[in-house]
Amino acid sequence: MDNIKGDPIHSLPGHYPVKNHRVRIRFDELEQEFESELPTTMGRAIAARESDPQAGAHLLDEFSQRCVDKVVETIRDLLKESG
Repeated sequence: MDNIKGDPIHSLPGHYPVKNHRVRIRFDELEQEFESELPTTMGRAIAARESDPQAGAHLLDEFSQRCVDKVVETIRDLLKESG
């Protein structure tokens, strides 16, 4: 992340606040997205677990993987933008 937003001490004046703000906006959006999906995902996992404990775990694993994939994609995009 320091490659994207810079170092607060060693960056050029004004560089860190601007880049950090850009990163924070993107990650705030992801956090809101994940948080909004969580109640439905948990409900589905709890319901699935009643018939098959592995099915509930599988749904949670899939959700976690989607979250990680989106974070990695966002980091890659930010790295491209920061040049």
